[in-house]
Amino acid sequence: MEKPDIDALLSDLKEIEELLQFPSVPGHMQKSMRLATTIARRAPSGDISNLAMRVVSEALALRSVPLPLRPDRANLNKALWRLRLALQQAKSIS
Repeated sequence: MEKPDIDALLSDLKEIEELLQFPSVPGHMQKSMRLATTIARRAPSGDISNLAMRVVSEALALRSVPLPLRPDRANLNKALWRLRLALQQAKSIS
């Protein structure tokens, strides 16, 4: 199995974070979901894959908040933070 490029995964995560700042912009949600799925598939461990899929779940939950209410991003932000931490730890180990 090919060694995962942690820097590329961290770059994808940064792009996800930027896209999800404005999830209602057409295409942002779809691209962030694709990137999170890519991280899950290329992750160096199952734990990181699970965290990436958690980001997907939390981002999708934002879609269900009726307008004009502002969605609570606490769970999404926590999932993103945990994923970043796990990727940084994986990078420091490799």
